[in-house]
Amino acid sequence: MHHMNSFPFKTLLAIGLSFALTFTFSSCTYNEINFEIYGSWVWKNSSGGMSKDPLTPQNTGVERKWIFYKNGGFVETDNNRIYFNDSFKLSIEPFRGVESKILTIYFRYKLTDPPDSIAILPTKYLIKRLSDILVVEEIDRSDRYIHTYVRQ
Repeated sequence: MHHMNSFPFKTLLAIGLSFALTFTFSSCTYNEINFEIYGSWVWKNSSGGMSKDPLTPQNTGVERKWIFYKNGGFVETDNNRIYFNDSFKLSIEPFRGVESKILTIYFRYKLTDPPDSIAILPTKYLIKRLSDILVVEEIDRSDRYIHTYVRQ
């Protein structure tokens, strides 16, 4: 009798430990990507869409920065002027059947009708690289641009 009762306990213990370890590793990964993205990033190029040649600061005349804050704030500057002052979220989600690092930026646009109204357009990016270089691919837009930024 004692042997039969201990089997379900051991099984439940193993399942509980597996769940705890999975949750811990997922949390570590999430915290690591949060930590890695904080700070300023300078835009280097974008490719995709209808453009044959990559877009760069040199051929567009736009010097862009993305700035990520620990409180979830996000700022995009173009030529040192604030273009967007919004928020962001990092998550781990399935993308094409693989658990992937996803960056969502909640861009706010001022509307004229009705006056003083705001539309929030969340844009999701697949994080392809995050180190001293940030490479993201737009995944919810048809032109699927890939953007490259360098840590400032």
